[in-house]
Amino acid sequence: MPVEGVPAGPVATAAPRATGFDLERWAEDVARLARDVERAFEAVHGFAPDGHRVCRAGPQEAAGLTARLRAAGAHPSAVAFWSRLAVVELPDLHNGLWLDDTDLVPRDEATRLTGAVEDVVTGLGSDGGGAYYAVSTTTGCVYHLVSVVPEPDGSLDVGDRCHAVAAPDLWTFLADRRTELAAAAEFTAAHTKAG
Repeated sequence: MPVEGVPAGPVATAAPRATGFDLERWAEDVARLARDVERAFEAVHGFAPDGHRVCRAGPQEAAGLTARLRAAGAHPSAVAFWSRLAVVELPDLHNGLWLDDTDLVPRDEATRLTGAVEDVVTGLGSDGGGAYYAVSTTTGCVYHLVSVVPEPDGSLDVGDRCHAVAAPDLWTFLADRRTELAAAAEFTAAHTKAG
C-alpha cells in the first residue's frame, strides 16, 4: 500500500518542523507499517484486513482546504496536517482510525464544544466506534469525543464522562498512532512466524 497522491509540496505552516515532527516521514512509516500488518493479518486473525490508506492531498485540494481551515481559525498543526494529507484510514488499528472529514465534527469548520468542555475545535476524524477526534483551535490538543449531543445552534454538548484529551498536541497523537501500528505489525509478524 503506497502513500497515494501527488508528490509532497511545500508545508503550509512551520508547525510540524518547529516541533521536530516530520509529517512526511510519519506518512511513509504508517504506509509501510500498514503494509506489514496487512501482509500477515489473515493468517493471524482468520479474516482479511480492511483496506488501509494514506493519501496525500493534491495541490488544489490542499490549497482550498488550507484556506477554509485558516478561515475557521484552525490550529496551525491541523492546517499543516491537512495541507499534506487528504485521508488516513487504518481500520484494523484497535476499533479503527479514520482521519478524514466527518459530518458531526467537520475538519474545515469551527465547532463549539459546551458542557464539560468549553472550547472550539476542528474535526480530525473518528475511531470506528462512533467517537470522534477533534483538534482544539486554542491549545492544539486532540480531544476524543466519545458521546456528544448536537445542539440547535451547531455546538456540541459534551458530557462529563464523554470526552478525554487523547494527546496534548496533534504531533503527539500521530506519533502515538504510529507506535500502536508498529506494535500491531510486530505482533502480526511474531504470530505468523510462531504459527
